[in-house]
Amino acid sequence: MKKSNLTSLVEKYSLNGNIESVVWKTTNKNTTVELAHPDKTLIGTVTLKDSDIEDSELGIFDTTKLTQMLSVLESDFMLNIKKIENKPFLIELKDSKFSMNFVPADVDVIPKGASLKQLPPFETEITIDDSFVDSFSKATKALNEGITAFICNDNSVDVVVGYSSATNVNTVKFNIDPVRTETNTSRFKTDYLKSVLLCNRGIPGKLEIASKGLMRVTFENKQFSNEYYLVQTNIN
Repeated sequence: MKKSNLTSLVEKYSLNGNIESVVWKTTNKNTTVELAHPDKTLIGTVTLKDSDIEDSELGIFDTTKLTQMLSVLESDFMLNIKKIENKPFLIELKDSKFSMNFVPADVDVIPKGASLKQLPPFETEITIDDSFVDSFSKATKALNEGITAFICNDNSVDVVVGYSSATNVNTVKFNIDPVRTETNTSRFKTDYLKSVLLCNRGIPGKLEIASKGLMRVTFENKQFSNEYYLVQTNIN
């Protein structure tokens, strides 16, 4: 197995430590991970295509610990799943120098991801490319405050980092040209959106906003198919 494939999967669902406990479900060479932050304002699905993991359901309770173990391994390693009565009880990781055992959790103890039964219409669409990610990254380096607002006008969108209902606050704003938009203002947690964008950097994507308070961010290439939902944040 390529170490880069597995560490990239982990990066895209753990989102800089925001998500710890998940289930890896592998079927027909696709490994899919449903993620949900405990506060339920961030959920999603990450899929690694052409996966080398055998068909299985693996409960990963401590992603940070697994990441630390993977960091020791060489660029190519063996991943073997030990089972009793078809239930995984041990994940063996082995390269030319190290041999490790990682104990998976019972999938029943992993919090289930929240599901969206019905999606609202997404009136605004923004293309996620290097330019947009760079602008957002620079804005958050200058001011990594709690809320980012998308102020959608008829033909443009203002992205405001550090947004607040008060007027005497520090903010960083940049403007982008959307694919489509309708007039509204939506607010989301800066940290969550920053993690989603940076952990998927280099993959073509799109960001969609519904005026009812939901954001959908999707990325797709030959290796990954990822989808994230962010729920609007209320401000005082």
